[in-house]
Amino acid sequence: MSEMAKRLREVLAAGKGTVLLVPHDFPDPDCLAATLGLQALLDHWRIPAEIVHAGGMGRAENKAMAGLLGIDHKAFAEIDLTSCRGAILADTQPGVGNNSLPESVPLLAVLDHHPLAEEQAAAVPFVDVRTDFGSTSAMVLEYLDSEDVSIDANLATALFLGIRTDTDNLLRDASRQDVEGYVRLLPVVDLELVNKIVRPPLPDEYFSLLNTALKEARRHGEALVANLGYVEQPDFLSAVSDLLIQSKNAAWALAAGWSSERVCLSLRIRPPRKNAANIIRKTVGEIGTGGGHALAAGGQIPFGDDTPEDACKQAVARFLQAVGMGGEPSRFLCASPAAPDNHSAAGE
Repeated sequence: MSEMAKRLREVLAAGKGTVLLVPHDFPDPDCLAATLGLQALLDHWRIPAEIVHAGGMGRAENKAMAGLLGIDHKAFAEIDLTSCRGAILADTQPGVGNNSLPESVPLLAVLDHHPLAEEQAAAVPFVDVRTDFGSTSAMVLEYLDSEDVSIDANLATALFLGIRTDTDNLLRDASRQDVEGYVRLLPVVDLELVNKIVRPPLPDEYFSLLNTALKEARRHGEALVANLGYVEQPDFLSAVSDLLIQSKNAAWALAAGWSSERVCLSLRIRPPRKNAANIIRKTVGEIGTGGGHALAAGGQIPFGDDTPEDACKQAVARFLQAVGMGGEPSRFLCASPAAPDNHSAAGE
């Protein structure tokens, strides 16, 4: 047993009841895999645990992962919070704005690879935050290996997807531990399921939202911005920013929208620039929360007294100032199609 695993077990063993494993409100593959791995670890220690979050899943890949791997995740309303031992935040931290852990639930531990929110985490009994890792899944894998927990194909596939997604297939912010974990899991992974998850069937709503994103996307110098307005599932914004950053001559790509009384932001950056987390923090300022890594970040800003439309426009303006593109003229990324020629050969 590693020293970190020993300390975590001591903290969790001090109480009675179920431990809540809490990812983002709108969980992505890394936090889904991390909570699933922690559930296996706690099961090995004979500590009951449930994966619980407050949001939903809008991105098709995330839905497919939860469904095909049978990841049992619940809403807080489905849990008797009064009988819980406490909670572990995985791939998130207190005060960062992307989780809705009720204040009534004691926070026992934080496992994350994003920069430490020192003030908020100071009172947490166990904190393992390692920014040198590209994924929380690779961190959890270390715990599992230190305890000799058996990793079946289902869990291996989840952890593999967690590492793969957060490091963009080892091309973004990947550490030695991510690479080693990726290689170590590969022989056990169900590659057929991986293919189904990373290329899931897409509903018509996906293309409708993507159509809106492309119609609204504007280029401001080297920055691309898509303001989608209202989005039912904010995790869809990451699909938009992932797509836009592939545009030629784009250095920054921001997808913005609003949901549940807050503006939501997803940012991607093209190397050699490596300051996504700093840009998001400048964008949200003191009124919002956000964070991330060198090449990918996200944030949230409450509406306050502003309308959703105004709050979103202001967030976009602050982003453009943060990347030095505030004074750049804008143009639509996708030009309107030319009017049909009534004298074309097809019409004669």
